[in-house]
Amino acid sequence: MADQTFGAHHDRLTRIVSGGVVLLLVAVPLMAMRAGMVAVFIAMAFMAVLALAFAYSPRGFEISEGEFHVKRLIGDVTFPMTSLRFVRDATPADFRGCVRLWGSGGLFGYYGLFWSKALGKSRWYVTDRSKAVVVTDGSQTVLVSPEDRDGFLAAIECADTQTLTPGAESAGGGSPAFSLTESANSTPAGQRTTGLAIAGLLLALVTFFIFFYAPGRPPVDLTRDSLVIHSRFYGMTVPASSIDVANVRVIDLRIEPGWKPVLRTNGFGSLHYRVGDYKTANGRIIKLFSTGAERLVLFPPSRENGIPVLLDAAEPDQFAARVRQEWSGR
Repeated sequence: MADQTFGAHHDRLTRIVSGGVVLLLVAVPLMAMRAGMVAVFIAMAFMAVLALAFAYSPRGFEISEGEFHVKRLIGDVTFPMTSLRFVRDATPADFRGCVRLWGSGGLFGYYGLFWSKALGKSRWYVTDRSKAVVVTDGSQTVLVSPEDRDGFLAAIECADTQTLTPGAESAGGGSPAFSLTESANSTPAGQRTTGLAIAGLLLALVTFFIFFYAPGRPPVDLTRDSLVIHSRFYGMTVPASSIDVANVRVIDLRIEPGWKPVLRTNGFGSLHYRVGDYKTANGRIIKLFSTGAERLVLFPPSRENGIPVLLDAAEPDQFAARVRQEWSGR
């Protein structure tokens, strides 16, 4: 029998879920890339998730040299044709009450380990549920979805296999190949809900991090020679010699709005936490460490081309006075 290959067409829900998740996992981290290392790590993790999901998804199907292959980038899944015992079109009854135990519920397809009342535990390599075909080798049940379903069934029938009809007894006899017991849930709706739930969860996690991540005021160590600001990704040491000590003071952004940070150029910013390089309303570039407070300690540079530092301190007036006192004798 000549080798035959069959494509893997993606149904509408697969395209919607895949497109939405790809947009979420790629576009959002890229938009937040100026947040520095945090966003880089997020983007790398998301890209790894996408790469693994794509690698495990079915890319096509092939009947070759007495074997049936599910084509995947990560490696083909192979079934000997002589072991096939049952091949038929999937029915709505097979999908009712379906639960995904492990795998993908719409991202580049439906693949992994599933369970339903009709099929029990089964392995799916499906990209289009409307073209799903049930295959069993006696030890496991497998769902595949060749684009040319009729051609695939004809190719199976032409192969040297023992094909049974739906409901026929297995070779060992005694019990039907499948029990078509129905359940209350419908798989098309359940799969749609699962895919949307995954996308919604990922969106919620990313949104929460970007907008609500706030570790609090950065700890600081003040010595006679420097101020060390401990921030996870944007910590810095401010040498006393680089600061105009006499003019270290508290700025109230409500009174001096020109110092208000308006644009992040490199760093991280959420609703209650901003660190890194920012441009102020008066056009200056500053180093900012803020949890959203209106009163910040200003460390003006001693050189004209230096960069000011704005620091959120628990008691800004006392802290500014302490800095002036510590550094004034230098």
